Amino acid sequence: MTAPDLRPFVDGGHVDSQSDATMPSIDPTTEQVLWQLPVGDPADIDLAVAAARRAFATSGWATDESMRADVLLGLADLIEAHGDELAMLDTVEIGAPIGITTGDVGLAASIVRDIVGLLPEVAADVVPPGRRVPRGVVAVLGPWNFPFFVALTKTLPALAVGNAVVLKPTELASASALRLAELATQAGLPAGLLDVVLGRGDVVGDALVRHAGIDQVNLTGSTGTGRRVLAAVAATNLAPVLAELGGKSAQVVGEHAPDLEVVADAVAQSIFWASGQVCVAGSRLIVHERHHDALVGLLLERAAQWQPGDPRDPAVQAGPLGSEAHLGHVTECVERARAEGGRVLTGGGRLDRSGWFYPPTVVDGVDPGHHLFTTEVFGPVLAVTTFASTAEAVALANATNYGLTVTGWSNDPSEASALAEGLRAAWVAVNPHLAPPPDPRVGAESLGWSGSGVEGGLPGLRAGTRLTVVQHGRPPASDEHPRPTRDDKRSTS
Repeated sequence: MTAPDLRPFVDGGHVDSQSDATMPSIDPTTEQVLWQLPVGDPADIDLAVAAARRAFATSGWATDESMRADVLLGLADLIEAHGDELAMLDTVEIGAPIGITTGDVGLAASIVRDIVGLLPEVAADVVPPGRRVPRGVVAVLGPWNFPFFVALTKTLPALAVGNAVVLKPTELASASALRLAELATQAGLPAGLLDVVLGRGDVVGDALVRHAGIDQVNLTGSTGTGRRVLAAVAATNLAPVLAELGGKSAQVVGEHAPDLEVVADAVAQSIFWASGQVCVAGSRLIVHERHHDALVGLLLERAAQWQPGDPRDPAVQAGPLGSEAHLGHVTECVERARAEGGRVLTGGGRLDRSGWFYPPTVVDGVDPGHHLFTTEVFGPVLAVTTFASTAEAVALANATNYGLTVTGWSNDPSEASALAEGLRAAWVAVNPHLAPPPDPRVGAESLGWSGSGVEGGLPGLRAGTRLTVVQHGRPPASDEHPRPTRDDKRSTS
């Protein structure tokens, strides 16, 4: 495909980077270079933050909810009109299957419309004379697994409540984020309110979160990235941080499990879809000992059906891993599982073909002390552990530093209730795995190593504002005088 304009997007248009350095963008499916990406430096951040601060102060965006609604609804229409293009950009840059990226683009447009519909409710929780006001300039750091979708779901809520945004997308897939800024400008977003700067996280990302002109940081990434960002912000501008980080989600199959065929389908999809490169992937199967053999047998059948393929094929739901370095990480995790006594029942090694493909992998006999039980692999690797009682299942599921999602399966009301009440995570689902919230106002808050702050719905919108109190007193009458201050008393004594 034709290379897009990959220059930074600042103050309403593309500009040349302040750095001459570039890095190759590599197609994970073919291992061929797609194009050269400007990597930027802190000077690019200075220009972008300055443009964002000017726009926030002068555009009227912060106070005009009607303008914000009109622009965002226009952007939703443009996203749908350019859906095929946006989807293909992520597919070629990161290897995400086209069926997934196409669905993400459609969902993104729907989310934008939901956000607009929620705007009148953002301030509904405030008691006068309290007031919600935009924070100012929000730094957004995007991940590499769903580049367009997460960039939008981080950026649009911040814009919707009146902020300006400086977005640093992943260096592995930056084109769709730049296209988002172009479309937002086409929809009427005032220049400077959405600026996109490219580059490496340890240089450009670090400069962005440390910048004195940043009023909030919002990121999705690994727990390691989150720690580095929190440390950088704590050492510099003390901006509040919203961080949606890693996960090591459990799928608990109880003694009174429903139809195991149904459970196997859901478990396989949760870990093998998108090659497991999903923060909410159900990477730990904690199964009652009476169902272990039957369920694992069904999962081996499902693994054969989830083999990765060409992400440009609409029928494919699992493509390559996102980078060569990540392929190395997944490989290392499985090899360590073998060394610790885990039994690799299927998969367990890179596919012999071009591209960074790793097959669905099931590792049985994983104990709570094993590396695979505690470490986020972020790949199509399922760790299997058995239990004998519901209390043991809850303890095993909660034996993690992460707290993003967890799923329980049971047909018995008592067992299902024990799972629902005992499992600990931001999203707890019992029959089935992670059903979409029925109301767009719903949000959640991650636990432990999975992050800090709220995500989604009204709580996510409100997080982009700060509470302030504005009081109007009665002006003093002409014959009234202010009470003398201590200095006044001292001067007349």
